[in-house]
Amino acid sequence: MNRKRMLTGAIGAALAGSLLLAAMAPISSAQTTPTHIEVFNVEGPFEKDVDVAKPGFPTAGDYAVESQPLLDPADGTPMGRSLSQLTIVRAVSQGQDLEIVLNSTMRLAQGDLVLNGGLRFSELLDGGAIAVVGGTGAFAGARGTAAFSAGTVAGRDGFVLSIDITTG
Repeated sequence: MNRKRMLTGAIGAALAGSLLLAAMAPISSAQTTPTHIEVFNVEGPFEKDVDVAKPGFPTAGDYAVESQPLLDPADGTPMGRSLSQLTIVRAVSQGQDLEIVLNSTMRLAQGDLVLNGGLRFSELLDGGAIAVVGGTGAFAGARGTAAFSAGTVAGRDGFVLSIDITTG
């Protein structure tokens, strides 16, 4: 075999090997950005309960739609708005609690965050968590969790959301 062919073959094999390794390499943590955000989701001013199942809210299939302000939990300054739909799946604990599916979009200055998942209504008050499944703008490709806890900010009742995501 002549020297030129051997060199060309070696270069081709090295290039193919490098491309294969690059394609199979895991995404490094340097390519993702961890972010922690805290917002306060105010109860009201717009909440509408929709009774579509058995008469009497809440029963399976009923839902609520909400548009609520988001505040900075530290000082109460406006941060954005939450648009949510909460669907009742069923009553549990002898009717003292509800299993729900929550779909919410948090509209913030840097972009939107989308939350979605199922939990018990009582978990909204005491540390339940829901998945962050996407976002836009600075939050494009966001994945993570949002944990709930009841609270009061600037004299208004609602929920503190402690959000941990990665983007990128």
